[in-house]
Amino acid sequence: FPRRGPSGPPPPGGYGPPTPYGQPPVWPATSAPAPAGSTGGRTIAIVLGVTVPLIVVALAAVGLFVVPRVLSDQQASPSSSATPSPSEDLLAVPQVGSCHVAFLSPYPFNETAEEAERVPCDEEHMIETIAVGELADSTAPPSESSNEARRLYRECEEAAQEFLGVAWRSTYTWLVLSVPSPTAWDQGAHWYRCDLTVNRGFYQTSPARTTGTLRGNAQPITCLTWFATETRLSNIEHSECNVAHQGELAGVFPVPEGTDYSDIDALTAQFEDRCLGVVRDFVGIRPIPNELSFWYVWPYETDLDQWVLCLVAANEANRAFTASLRGIGAGPIPFA
Repeated sequence: FPRRGPSGPPPPGGYGPPTPYGQPPVWPATSAPAPAGSTGGRTIAIVLGVTVPLIVVALAAVGLFVVPRVLSDQQASPSSSATPSPSEDLLAVPQVGSCHVAFLSPYPFNETAEEAERVPCDEEHMIETIAVGELADSTAPPSESSNEARRLYRECEEAAQEFLGVAWRSTYTWLVLSVPSPTAWDQGAHWYRCDLTVNRGFYQTSPARTTGTLRGNAQPITCLTWFATETRLSNIEHSECNVAHQGELAGVFPVPEGTDYSDIDALTAQFEDRCLGVVRDFVGIRPIPNELSFWYVWPYETDLDQWVLCLVAANEANRAFTASLRGIGAGPIPFA
């Protein structure tokens, strides 16, 4: 089957009606020759945005950004009885393990971090702080598009990996870099927070309130329902694996640092090759059966979230499964 990769800029529109947190746009695919050694199935690339994140179908080994300099405290209690006002201790570096009620925009970047109201973690809250740091060498709080924000976000991702024990993007969580506003900065608040929130949707656009800590309690992304055409997926939603569903998250990997986004053919070939390996490992057989295929989801170059998601599916569009494909090997495929 041909490899299909995105071509041209993303069109307007997206996956159905917009929500308050937006919906990611889809990048249509065009046919291209299959890469040497590819076996079975169909691959489709989709671009999805959180700021506007990107989703592309590909397969790869799970990876991890390792960046030093995160001031985390793994012994910090996930609950605190202190409930200071938003302005209390404005200049102090926030505490790891604290929880807050906060307004979150559609982006993994919070530029008014001091406005969050701290509450005990056993009460309903929006975010849990998993790491903090100081910005002693900066002259102003970083903007979302800055290299400094990208570097700090990688540090937050390292902290999230340690906190959750898995790549955060493989779970129904959302990782947010929180920095003080310019006004708070001028008053001396020279710090940043790495915050995790529960995310109810696949698109990382549905933050929700919760109680308790996410450590050991984050829900993994597993089986999914969607509607597929030859060039796009829409209405991607969580599903239990024992009911009819169209696919499953096989794995995730970070876009390598320094990746060239200017050559789309080379970029998607790279992502597809890695996702192929991810899907093979997930299914537990080489080659992948002809009845199966995979999609890959990838980010825009400017997004803070630089993860590729690999989704295994039936080669026949919208054919459903009634069980997980993890480790099926040469056994029967659990088609509905």
